[in-house]
Amino acid sequence: MPHATAAALPAAARLSSAELDIWVNAGLKPWLQSSPRLQPDTLDDYSPTHRGHLPFYVLAVTTPAEARSATWTLIRATQKRALDLPALLLNPVFENRLVFWLCNTRITPNQVSLFTGLLGFGVAYLFLHGWLRLGISLTCAVAILDGVDGKLARTKLQTSRLGELEHVLDFFVEHAWYLSITCFLVASTQDPQWWWIGGGLMVSDLADNLLYYAGQVLLGKQLDELGVFDRRFRLIAGRRNIYTWMWMVGFWAGFPEASLMVALAWALLTVGVHAGRLMYHVRRRVALA
Repeated sequence: MPHATAAALPAAARLSSAELDIWVNAGLKPWLQSSPRLQPDTLDDYSPTHRGHLPFYVLAVTTPAEARSATWTLIRATQKRALDLPALLLNPVFENRLVFWLCNTRITPNQVSLFTGLLGFGVAYLFLHGWLRLGISLTCAVAILDGVDGKLARTKLQTSRLGELEHVLDFFVEHAWYLSITCFLVASTQDPQWWWIGGGLMVSDLADNLLYYAGQVLLGKQLDELGVFDRRFRLIAGRRNIYTWMWMVGFWAGFPEASLMVALAWALLTVGVHAGRLMYHVRRRVALA
């Protein structure tokens, strides 16, 4: 439980000064013999960082093969519970293998985040100069690496304050993509209407982020965690991964203008659904209070 105070931890997760002395002076075995038995069923398995419930694992590791198996168990356990379809079905195939390899290197999660951000801004540069197909292909690498840094941090227990702000970098990278695509379409078509379409997408994304923030403040959880419908809608809701797969089809088919308009329509629908669901859950919470 990172950043939790000692008083906030369950009894099974706290060590008294006497227990600490035994651990430091006598070693692990005497400490284990004198410590109370851990009761996992008394602990809350909800994990805010995973956006859902996470089972406890008790693994005996005595051989290299068991260590390898346990590492894979830890990596798979770092998967967040509320994701869109690409992040749920496609990205983990590559993310988990990269994390397993990076576990044996000195590469840190923050370094992965920095590289991902630089690659993301490089994609924006490609979009701005009309390299739409190359840029949209590289967004797949950005999406995969964006999941690697968090999984690596949770697997190696290398979470940090800087890493917790990674979503801010993601926000600016995503909006750099939206803005650069808009600028290219305005320049290539000489039609200023694309400012309204691209700007509408950016405003919609900002509004959706504000709805998520409001849900966190008012209800204590992300919108995606509040009900079965919310979790299922998250699979297809308008977000970067969903938009980029729309554009993957549209850009390679030669219809960048139409694909941007479809993304805007889906973004507006997403904001409407999330606004309605937020009001529903707030009213329900008030009625039950």
